[in-house]
Amino acid sequence: MGLYVEPQGDKAAWFESTGVQWHPGQGEPIHSNYLPVVLLKQGYIALGVAYNAKELQRFVTGRPDGHWKLMPKAVLRSLVPGANKMKEFK
Repeated sequence: MGLYVEPQGDKAAWFESTGVQWHPGQGEPIHSNYLPVVLLKQGYIALGVAYNAKELQRFVTGRPDGHWKLMPKAVLRSLVPGANKMKEFK
């Protein structure tokens, strides 16, 4: 199913104003302070979180048209439902 970022207001604007540009294949994205987030346009805007290697591969393979950024875990914890209970966001 995956996890998605749910910021208030315009998701695309939030995505553009937050995080650091990153592209799959551009070094190891999952580390202690950041997680990759992908902006997907599919009739609506979705912001998927690649919180582990399996989820990253799922998004990269399933949606090669996505735009990526590395987002601070501290920011994501309050915007991803259930994240504050998951070890991947600590």
